[in-house]
Amino acid sequence: MSRPQSKQVEILAELRRRMVAGPYAPGAQLPTRSELERSFQASRMTVQRVLDQLTADGFVYARGRLGTFVSKHPPHLSRYGLVFPFRNNQDANWSRFWEVLQQVAKQADAAGPQRVPFYYGAEFKDHESYFRLVEDVESSRLAGLIFATGPIYLTPDSILMTAPVPRVAVMDRPMPGIAALALDHDSYIRRALDHFQACGRSRIGFVLGTHSEAFRQKLYAAVAARGMQTQRHWTQLVSPRFGIGARNAAHLLLHPDQHLRPDGLLIADDHLNEHALAGLADAGAVIGQDLDVVLHGNFPSATPLAVPAKRLGYDLHAVLEEGRALIDALRAGRAAADSTVRIPAVFEEETTRPAWSAQVA
Repeated sequence: MSRPQSKQVEILAELRRRMVAGPYAPGAQLPTRSELERSFQASRMTVQRVLDQLTADGFVYARGRLGTFVSKHPPHLSRYGLVFPFRNNQDANWSRFWEVLQQVAKQADAAGPQRVPFYYGAEFKDHESYFRLVEDVESSRLAGLIFATGPIYLTPDSILMTAPVPRVAVMDRPMPGIAALALDHDSYIRRALDHFQACGRSRIGFVLGTHSEAFRQKLYAAVAARGMQTQRHWTQLVSPRFGIGARNAAHLLLHPDQHLRPDGLLIADDHLNEHALAGLADAGAVIGQDLDVVLHGNFPSATPLAVPAKRLGYDLHAVLEEGRALIDALRAGRAAADSTVRIPAVFEEETTRPAWSAQVA
């Protein structure tokens, strides 16, 4: 690296450090160009390039003859990076949860002044936006990182782990150095069974995706505690990647030749919803008469329901807002790195925001 370039990098890093750690707080005036030239023993051109870069990054803005000032919302206090493990929504592993979360992030980013850029390919480090993420982290252009799922792929020496930036992730429990945004499965189970009980249903079946044995045991214990019934063969496990199996599973559970059928059905993975509903239609089962159905949902949903079922899931605006609040708390020392914030399950009608399809171009 040539000397002028090296000097430019040095000045840039020092001024960013002063804005991130003080003494240049938001709204503060920077020294004049002449003062910076003398202080860093740098040329006018080098200082101008540094200020141009800081302006482009959103750290400072110029007010003509009044001078250069730190932005009121510099990136290290207002940009929350949303990190996805895979390349993009063309990846076979891309989930509907991530799709809605991405759309919610677009809304938040457009609304400002807080921004939510998102990045792909963090698991395999094979997407251009991953390299942009690393650059943004190294250049203090992010207030913190929100991982869309538990980043078990990160190694201890990863820049995403070693950089002094708060980290949170959508996962059940914290990882070392990463706080948890936990989707509250207990409230999900409780509210689903509350609904079935209110509808007078007592024989409960389940179509599940990649849910753990612990989740299934919680389901069975909650059903038993309410005096309701279930049977092990009323739990059908279907891979979300092969959702067509949910059609056969629902058809089998509600087929009229079955001598004992569930009268309440929880379809607990939104990748399976359409297939399972088609299976109920194949069986001739009428929702609201033969049984009541609770479908999993991630809100705000883009599509209306065409059947009298209920959607139960998580408000992803709340996930994003809680993630940003937790990052702010971590930065301010009001929360520990092993913190957990639980996101309660809600029915779709309890959310107050309109569908994202009407909000994002």
